[in-house]
Amino acid sequence: EEPPPLHRDSSSDDSDKSSQPPPLESRVGKGKGRNGNSSDSEEDDDDGDDGESIPELIDRNKSDDSSDDYDSDGDGPPGLVSRIDHSSSSEEEKDDSSKDKKSQNNNKEKEMKALRAKVKAEEERKKRELQEQREREEREAQQKKQRAEQMRRNNEKQKRQKELKKKREAEERERKRLQAIKEREQRKKLLEKRKKDEERKRKELERKRKLAFGKVLKFMRVATARRKNQRMRHGLIKLQAVFRGRQARIKNAGITKQLKEFVQFYRVWIPCMEALKTVEMDEPDWAALRDKQAYIRQQELVRDDMDDEDALGRAETDEKLTSAMEDAVKTMEETANARVDDDIEEVEGLPTERNSINNNNNSNSNTSNTTSVPLNFKRIHLSGEVVKWLRNGDKKYVDFFIRRMKQLSGGERSRILAKKLKGSTTAKVPIYETYLEQKSGFRILWTEKDDYMLVWYVAKHKSVSRLMRLIDDSKNRSERQRVSIHDINEMKTATSTAMDQNNEHNNIFLDPLGNVPLKVYDISTDEIEQIGRENWTPALHLTKEERDVVETPGTVLLLGRSGTGKTICICNRMEFDRQKFVNDQSFSQLFIARSPRLCTYVKKNIGEFRNSEFVTFDRLLEELEKSLPKLDGIRDSFPENQLMRFSTFKREVYNGGKGVDALIVWTNIRSFLKGSIEALQQNTDTTDNTSSNFVVSEEEYLSLDKFGKKRCRLPMDQRKIVYEIFLKYQEYLASSGAWDNCDRIISLIQRLLAAKTSHPDLFDSMNNTTWCKWSKIYVDEVQDYTQSEILLFFHLGGAGNLFLAGDPAQNVTKGVEFRFDDIRSVGYHIVASRQNQLHLIPQKPKIVNVNFRSHAGILNVAGEILSRMFEFFPHSAKQLGKDDGLFQGPRPGIFHNAKAETMAALVQKKMHGTVILTHDDNVEECVKKLGGYELVYGIRKAKGLEFKSVIVLDFFSFLSKDLQKPWREMLLDRASTYDFKLNHPEVEGQLKLLYTAVTRCIDRLFFAETSSSLSGKAFVRWMASKSVATENKVGNIENMTMTQDEWLASGITNAEAAEAEVNSDNEHAQSLIEKAIYCFDQANNDSFLKKAKIQLESFIFRLMLFNAVRNRTFSSSENDDEKSSSKKKKKSLEQEKKAVKLMERLLEENLLVEARGLAIDLRHLLKIIYPNTLFFESKIVRVLPGGGYTY
Repeated sequence: EEPPPLHRDSSSDDSDKSSQPPPLESRVGKGKGRNGNSSDSEEDDDDGDDGESIPELIDRNKSDDSSDDYDSDGDGPPGLVSRIDHSSSSEEEKDDSSKDKKSQNNNKEKEMKALRAKVKAEEERKKRELQEQREREEREAQQKKQRAEQMRRNNEKQKRQKELKKKREAEERERKRLQAIKEREQRKKLLEKRKKDEERKRKELERKRKLAFGKVLKFMRVATARRKNQRMRHGLIKLQAVFRGRQARIKNAGITKQLKEFVQFYRVWIPCMEALKTVEMDEPDWAALRDKQAYIRQQELVRDDMDDEDALGRAETDEKLTSAMEDAVKTMEETANARVDDDIEEVEGLPTERNSINNNNNSNSNTSNTTSVPLNFKRIHLSGEVVKWLRNGDKKYVDFFIRRMKQLSGGERSRILAKKLKGSTTAKVPIYETYLEQKSGFRILWTEKDDYMLVWYVAKHKSVSRLMRLIDDSKNRSERQRVSIHDINEMKTATSTAMDQNNEHNNIFLDPLGNVPLKVYDISTDEIEQIGRENWTPALHLTKEERDVVETPGTVLLLGRSGTGKTICICNRMEFDRQKFVNDQSFSQLFIARSPRLCTYVKKNIGEFRNSEFVTFDRLLEELEKSLPKLDGIRDSFPENQLMRFSTFKREVYNGGKGVDALIVWTNIRSFLKGSIEALQQNTDTTDNTSSNFVVSEEEYLSLDKFGKKRCRLPMDQRKIVYEIFLKYQEYLASSGAWDNCDRIISLIQRLLAAKTSHPDLFDSMNNTTWCKWSKIYVDEVQDYTQSEILLFFHLGGAGNLFLAGDPAQNVTKGVEFRFDDIRSVGYHIVASRQNQLHLIPQKPKIVNVNFRSHAGILNVAGEILSRMFEFFPHSAKQLGKDDGLFQGPRPGIFHNAKAETMAALVQKKMHGTVILTHDDNVEECVKKLGGYELVYGIRKAKGLEFKSVIVLDFFSFLSKDLQKPWREMLLDRASTYDFKLNHPEVEGQLKLLYTAVTRCIDRLFFAETSSSLSGKAFVRWMASKSVATENKVGNIENMTMTQDEWLASGITNAEAAEAEVNSDNEHAQSLIEKAIYCFDQANNDSFLKKAKIQLESFIFRLMLFNAVRNRTFSSSENDDEKSSSKKKKKSLEQEKKAVKLMERLLEENLLVEARGLAIDLRHLLKIIYPNTLFFESKIVRVLPGGGYTY
């Protein structure tokens, strides 16, 4: 320990002064007493010795010496003694004494001279020192003046010498560097000083602790003396406990914090944890509610002209089924101990054979042929619902199902095994029910045809009547006459009849829950026993056309118009691949789409599987950026606020002032100059791998070898203008730090190729956590991707492992010019250097033409729009044959020059519930025109959705004035095809947009224009000339108001779409859920209305959380003071309380997927409130189901 500091006081100062040598005068002039010591009396002080001169001091010393001599004899005063001595002594003694005194005086005189010389020398020395000091100060002052003068001259010289500016700057930088070094040294010293201070404090604390510990020990010793051994023992125990407790608290401070946070968390979140115990995990989202309410969605498909007799017949059937159920239960109770075989009641008179009906395909003939077929079946078809029930059902019930299938396929029949349902509208193909076993009340519903049976459902008895109606409706829709060339009398030949018979062999059953083919699985009678196995995987039953698409090896391209079942083909292909590679543990699948809702639909359709992912394209890019290692010189950061969009391009770079439309320039940049396969081959500078070098050169862009007229439909003069704008665009990107999607894709491809060498483990087929390698990749809506993006798919999956489906006619993505030939070019680029893999180049696309969504009346209009597009833009998409609808339907109607007030009244009354489609930029204006009508969608936003009734509102009147006349000339065949596509290329995208709007409709389609326009009038004339649409008056429209069930179905559809979109576009999701609220309100369904309102609150709250995280509203920074941090902490706690209440309400309504989405968004906020614990993650997030929304 350091000694305490010494304090200087007045006494110490005096002592210091006394220790210094006194002045010369005081040393010489100070008189001495009789004993040779300094006189301390007051009289001596008053003598003024300090003021005496040196000669006086010498005389005084002489007198003092003589006094001392006399005084030494001790005979009295000096004068008296001297007189006595002189009178009494002899003359010799006087002489001797005088000599002695003389000698003494001489000695003293010498001493005095020496003393005076010494004093003089001392004075001279002091004078010299004083003089030297003055001279030294003068020299220093002079030097200081000289230095100041020199500095002044230097400064003036520096100002005059401008040519030394660079040198001064270098000196300044050096000075700053030295200053920085000095500051670092100072900081280092300061840090060391702090460490020393901390060490000193620690030692001081340790000393105090030891001192306190010593005091306690002393106290204990005193206590021991008083209380002796027992008290001392208890005291030591207490001391030990205190010490250990203190040490434990110090050591386990983190655990203490966790406990405190847990207490706080438990106090706040206990309502949600209790609510989680009561939720139903089987219905976590709107998709599950839609499946549960499937019968409501099907009410619109049931015949509206059902008479009372049919209703009475159905009621009678339900009554008889109920009675049969009661009889069966009574029989079960009476024969409880009997064998299961005794449950089969043999009925006398049942046929041993059945009649197979062969209908004559001639529509004018009602004749039919019947043949007898044995009752036993060779094959069994199972619907997807049945397979799902078998996989998830009780093992005991599955065994009962196997037993029943064996009995039916073997030809056994009884009332319990094959009871024909009454009330079915398809009497020629009856529906049978089979008792699974009498105690549970389950029924097996099936139909038969030729040598196979089709099992539709396994359900409770109370659902039999409803499911029978669904099966009837599915069969009726499947057997409706198609609109095809065979309806023409001249084409009804024997050949066409044979073809129709072949088509009947490949009959398509529609799913009872929608206008899509029924998913059917096929097993033989020898495979029935395998149903009970844990890894049982039935084969997918496919028609010849479906098998041609699904089983084609290698990369498959699928082309089909809207509603032709492209997505269903993808689902079938994914399931086919799962069955093929069921034993391959390394097999993985990746489904990609732009729309989150499409990802959810496919995932729900085929179910979960090991190593399978269903993601949006943006989510895929994010996962790749996280997984791939970074490279020097390659950009790996792409902030959202620096993304170059078309709107920014048009505003900041080019707005169409050079005679070429801005959208055309943007499309050529994205699809050809930066996004084509040629652009990725252009980098010749191996030292610079930035995306700015992966562009097409001007020479190649102007060449017709690579960018011919079919691919790039611009003339040479316009191509030169486009390339000039492109160069300015690249300069703008470089100067502003902005990026476009092509830059991001190029960066990922470079990093991906580099990782194959540097990190081969990322591409290991057994690595199930990597995103860089997939066994199979499936892409829907492939027309929305550029060549470079498709190349990324090839690198991720391999040349022969892709399934790409799309329709170029639906390409409404700005900046993408798509052809299926471009995909084949990418495939050739991948395998061109490997001759043994040329067979992996994709073949021409497979084509599907049967439309499952819209009827013939709607498809005729869509076909005319496509024919007009192909005529004026011949290479805009691949021309296909006419789409065949499954059934006929009414022609679309046109409301021309209808008043906005009239249309508002129409949609509020007679056509209440009809969806309005318009340009995305015109949505708000249409809502105002229709008096705040909720069901108004932008066409681009509605892509992927389907609606029963649609009005395309103000499509033509909203077109710009400079396009009104071109549209009129095009529709009325007055324009030149060649000149039109050069002068008005933007019309191509508008035609595709109109086609997309038309194909959203299922049943009733109308076109309405509230303002007169040239293009609108021409459209009416064109539709009338083609006889594909009729002009209607608003007053003549029949009541088309939706029923409550239809309103409910529409609300569920909107709510499901909102739930799928919320993670990618929260504002659009809010718009969809508001439409769902409107539909539920019209349906008078308070339960669903409450759910939707709570979900809207959750959407709004999640958007607030997103903005707060982005703006760091809750996070404290180093610059925040204590007051600001406290305010943010308080605000975080308030938001947590709101989140708890909202989460509790979501759980009460069983909206589990939305609750999980809210929980994920709350992670950042709760990490601030509970930094040391993960209770929220374990108690809330992990308990909630994951749901189907992957982005």
